[in-house]
Amino acid sequence: MPLRNATPSMVQSRYEWNAGHPLRVWLLVLLLIAVVESGLMLLLPVILPAGTSRRVEAVLDALLLSLTLAPVLWWLLLRPLQQAARLRD
Repeated sequence: MPLRNATPSMVQSRYEWNAGHPLRVWLLVLLLIAVVESGLMLLLPVILPAGTSRRVEAVLDALLLSLTLAPVLWWLLLRPLQQAARLRD
């Protein structure tokens, strides 16, 4: 459905779970970060060889966290903002 011809109610029903109170979105983002970081902290000792320096572990943790969450956060936060901006045009 092209967004130029969509009414606000159509967009809201399509992305209803994104709509709502910002606190709900904020809590979802915090939950996602906590779950992904917990998973990485459990996975890193398994995939890294013994004796890996703390620096390498920290850099790899940050890199994997960023790579994992970037697409999810784009879809959850920025994509709805872009679509709302298109509706205003």
